[in-house]
Amino acid sequence: MRVLYGIIVFFALFLLACSDAEREEKRLEGNLLMKGDSGVCYDGIGLTESYLVLLARGCDTIIQVFDKDDLSHLHAFALKGYGATYFSNPEFMKSNTKEPAGKDEFWIVDNQLTFNKMQVLADSLRFDRKYILIPELPSTHYNVTTKEVYAVPIVEKNVYGPFCYANREEGIYWVEPPKVARTYRSCKHVAYLPNLCVNERQNSVVAALRFFNQIDFYDLKGTYQRSFTYGKEPIVPLLKKNDTQVDVLGTTKCFIDIFGTDRYVYCLYDGSVDFSNLSTLLVLSWDGQLKKRLNFDRSIKRIAVDPSDGFLVALALDESGALDVVKYLL
Repeated sequence: MRVLYGIIVFFALFLLACSDAEREEKRLEGNLLMKGDSGVCYDGIGLTESYLVLLARGCDTIIQVFDKDDLSHLHAFALKGYGATYFSNPEFMKSNTKEPAGKDEFWIVDNQLTFNKMQVLADSLRFDRKYILIPELPSTHYNVTTKEVYAVPIVEKNVYGPFCYANREEGIYWVEPPKVARTYRSCKHVAYLPNLCVNERQNSVVAALRFFNQIDFYDLKGTYQRSFTYGKEPIVPLLKKNDTQVDVLGTTKCFIDIFGTDRYVYCLYDGSVDFSNLSTLLVLSWDGQLKKRLNFDRSIKRIAVDPSDGFLVALALDESGALDVVKYLL
């Protein structure tokens, strides 16, 4: 009887382990929502409560809005140009703030100059525009909290760190990587270039590195907490010009996009030099614990996850080079 009991316990534990493995790794099969058009290049994707929002910087109307349920094309907003009612180079903001978003609201950063709180109405797009408080430092991956602005600088000169945050009272605070290898000290702002996502409610800043297979976690004050490394072997940037510059074209591209919900942060991994691999999505808690590894059936460029964590929409490369809009159940 004791032997039989041991066998039962063994198989129970085995099945539980298999279940955990399946829960942590899964292959995703996409459902095509919109076929890509070589004449319309979408370069950003977002979700609100009711709508799918696409950014098309090459079009005369940059912000395209679709019904999330039946994908009917509702409106094309935001004429391309410069001025109080125009947009020129928009990108979605990634941050989750303490203040919950209103119905069908989203945030756009335009031309590294303005924050735009957008709301899709029945027949129009309402927005409130404010100028960024650190205009002297052109940046990307802007995130905002109720107190600070977080950003990744895109200037050529060697700045003090791969990302920073700022407020009006105290100015700019530069955040260093947890450990800077001697090899990359002269070009650390490029070598440690991150995709940045901030969750104010979770007191967490996540930096998924583009040229290292590493995700770094900080608190809102920039204090390093921990790192997660994907894969068994380290991936590091290649250097050129007497080891003073990162060989961006020749280096493996690791994490290429990031998205956060209340519960999880989603880090999109490529792992090739030329963006040719099938993509992988790492789902982590805001304190750095890996929850799932999801393998896509295509090469993915941008993602947006529904607040329910039940599905995501993605811009996926097709065989002609156009970007399809694809939905994946999580």
